[in-house]
Amino acid sequence: MKFKVLGMSLFFSASLFANDLKVENAFLVLPNKGSKVTAAYVDFKNESNKELQIKISSADGFKAVEMHETIHEDGRASMRRIEDLKITANQKQSLKPGGLHIMLFEPAKELKEGEKLNLNFLVNAKDYKIAFVVKARNQIVKDASEKKSEDHHEHHGHH
Repeated sequence: MKFKVLGMSLFFSASLFANDLKVENAFLVLPNKGSKVTAAYVDFKNESNKELQIKISSADGFKAVEMHETIHEDGRASMRRIEDLKITANQKQSLKPGGLHIMLFEPAKELKEGEKLNLNFLVNAKDYKIAFVVKARNQIVKDASEKKSEDHHEHHGHH
């Protein structure tokens, strides 16, 4: 009986923790043929009343993974590796093209559009697995323009 109670309390605390972080639009870009690198993007929302620290630890099927920010200086964009992402209480942080993003290096196999891969994070030092869907570049552009259109209509709908 003791074992069951312990198991329930572990499950309960894990599910409470999972509700602190809301994850949306998690996808990675289908690498170009022969390419050894790609990027992944996601929207994080901290739904807790405390800061969340998010680190990327690994990605299933990739040799290495890093979180980067894009720096714009003197009319040029460059990338800089960051160790973690801190999201203050009740705030949202989007990883998107031209900004914060995840770089994935050396895929173990050729990826297919629509396939799902787990990216593994540490959120406040606890393991957190997120399924990312593989999208072709042209699909990402299409999705982004449809979202802009929706946001535009939504904005006008409130007047």
